[in-house]
Amino acid sequence: MFRTFIAVWFLVVSSTLSLAADPVQNKEVPFDEGRFDWGGVYFGIGVGRLDISVEDPIANPSPTNATPSGTIFSGFAGFNRQRGNFVFGFEADGSVGNVSDTNAPFGFLTPVEMEFLATVRGRVGFASNQTLVFATGGVAFASFEITSGLGGPVVSEQFTGFTVGAGIDQMLDEDLFARLEYAYFDLGDESPTFNTILGPDVRLTTIDDGHVFRVSIGKKL
Repeated sequence: MFRTFIAVWFLVVSSTLSLAADPVQNKEVPFDEGRFDWGGVYFGIGVGRLDISVEDPIANPSPTNATPSGTIFSGFAGFNRQRGNFVFGFEADGSVGNVSDTNAPFGFLTPVEMEFLATVRGRVGFASNQTLVFATGGVAFASFEITSGLGGPVVSEQFTGFTVGAGIDQMLDEDLFARLEYAYFDLGDESPTFNTILGPDVRLTTIDDGHVFRVSIGKKL
């Protein structure tokens, strides 16, 4: 799954760079504070908070369910087309950070740690001069390191699901913008299996869904 994400990321970045090379997209025009064209290639970086829901499939609901959360650092790249006040496009992003917690089914510690989270999304928005309000939706990819506390091994497990979200971009300069956004993702309630003292193929931890709150700074090419 990680190879699939890398291939998709490479395709998106290659597409955005080729679009940036189009002289029509890079045509110099005087900056008008009353009108801003959101079309074209852009990229940026951000920082935010990630909260994840982890369940114990053996005894759920359980007060011992983990709630990994922490700070994430993100990078993104995308492309927009503007038609009147409406903006359409696509974007890919990737995030890493210190996001971990410990699940405890039946009192046995099961550490869970995020390795990466990434999405490929479509975007649609409404622009009012220097402000763009948008909604997004697409595919989410994630990898978590899960350690069995029942005598099993450490596994790195990849998950695929969907994501939806919304946000606002605010122009700061001719080619610089700030962003505030929220995204929800669902990873399909999948979980790895362990060969443990309880028996073979025991499911200890299910990665359920999560929430991302993020602020970013971006630049148009």
